[in-house]
Amino acid sequence: MTFLNNNDALLEHLTTLKRQAEQVGRILLSNPLTESAGKRILECAEQVLITPRDQFKTKPITFYCQHRQCPICQWRRSDRARAKMHGLFDVNPGLADGKWLFLTLTARNCQTWNLRETLKRRAKAFKRLTRRKFWRENVLGAIRYTEVDVGQEEPDTAHPHFHCLLLVRPSMFEGKNYLSEERWRDAWGQALQEGYLPRLEVKRLQGTPDQIRSQVVAVSGYSTKARAGVPDASPDFS
Repeated sequence: MTFLNNNDALLEHLTTLKRQAEQVGRILLSNPLTESAGKRILECAEQVLITPRDQFKTKPITFYCQHRQCPICQWRRSDRARAKMHGLFDVNPGLADGKWLFLTLTARNCQTWNLRETLKRRAKAFKRLTRRKFWRENVLGAIRYTEVDVGQEEPDTAHPHFHCLLLVRPSMFEGKNYLSEERWRDAWGQALQEGYLPRLEVKRLQGTPDQIRSQVVAVSGYSTKARAGVPDASPDFS
């Protein structure tokens, strides 16, 4: 990896990510089923050219592999998501005065070979949730992010779940329109139509307008963050 200035903080961060990518790439390269994915990740960001975008900011220019298991490319996706949210607040500053919820919708793990079909079913369940009366009357806007983790207790399974940013009416926090976590769980369970009560988390974002903006921006890049661990070499990562 070639750098123009090793003292630059951005380059130091890219260096760390590159080392992580090399570890991931070598593991995937060791299995014939994931060899192409490993080679693709190893070739990511081999050389980086930093050019100024304006007086204070720089932009890295290089080849990126765009692979979902690549720490570098996942960092870039997360950075882009945060930048888009900043842009949204710049255009609509009143959003920082709004009422926001951070909702995480989960369900039971699935086999990795059935991940695509499971995601389709969960997406349909989310659509059913948005058609509920309480949603239509109280949710002013929503952004859904999909994240897939490896099952903690069952490493051979996948754990797909949704992170949602909701802009809601103030009345949703009190009176008859208030939805407790239990009521959210019931609504999500009915939308899933899988015969059990799923787990979920709902958190109200609170603080000054600047703090609300910072929290919303941070959440927007959460689900696309680079994975903390290194994947096993399996055909599901190709």
